[in-house]
Amino acid sequence: ATSLLTDTEESVRRAGWEAFIELAQRPQVLASVCGLLADGDPGVRRSAMEVLVRESHSGGEAVVMALVACLEHPDTEIRSTATQILPDVTQRGDRKVIVAL
Repeated sequence: ATSLLTDTEESVRRAGWEAFIELAQRPQVLASVCGLLADGDPGVRRSAMEVLVRESHSGGEAVVMALVACLEHPDTEIRSTATQILPDVTQRGDRKVIVAL
């Protein structure tokens, strides 16, 4: 089932992610998302980042730390997206984020 997440067809990946999010526990989703941010296919990385962006609205610590990790990602699009999202999901002066940076 997780093979859908890396399918070459974007619509298949998107459907796979939608189903995966509905069925999986949040830590498992985040681990999979973070792992796929290193995929060689830019479309897979983009889909993974879209899921991370959607999950960022929960403001959970795991999501915030995943976004912090994205700040050092080699893909400029992922770094840029993480940079835009982090201020919206953290509080100014958040010690955990500051330490992570």
